[in-house]
Amino acid sequence: MGSLMKQIFSNLLISVLILLSTPCFGEMKNSPEDGTGGDEPKMIRVERPDDDIDLDDVIDAEDNCPTVPNPDQRDSNHNDIGDECE
Repeated sequence: MGSLMKQIFSNLLISVLILLSTPCFGEMKNSPEDGTGGDEPKMIRVERPDDDIDLDDVIDAEDNCPTVPNPDQRDSNHNDIGDECE
């Protein structure tokens, strides 16, 4: 698989993992005082720190190889894809 395809696959995998780990709805409420009138989902806001899936202390948004640890972020050919991912 070419390096571009690896990066695309990596980014897709990260997006799926983030979506799967992010709750969308709160608990179902069943009390009249909550104003919903029954079992309706409530949206909740989740505050999360920046993700670092590979645990290399570089947040995924800034990591040039987010699925493989590479704390030095080396990119010898300057293509914005870390050497560890090529």
